[in-house]
Amino acid sequence: MKRTIIILIILGVVGLLFYFSQSGYKFEGPENYQQCVDAGGQSEKTPFGVYCNYKGKVFSGGNF
Repeated sequence: MKRTIIILIILGVVGLLFYFSQSGYKFEGPENYQQCVDAGGQSEKTPFGVYCNYKGKVFSGGNF
């Protein structure tokens, strides 16, 4: 039963992604790391570099 629910959730997510890609839905927001910071995204330093998270979309700011 649990596996069936997980499969249905995955199919639903894939279906939504397909729907948005077909309907011409465009993500409104920053295109790169600097625009993400300017828009008020969450900037985070990690051992692998800096990243900016804006409403679930993550941008890499390169390695520092």
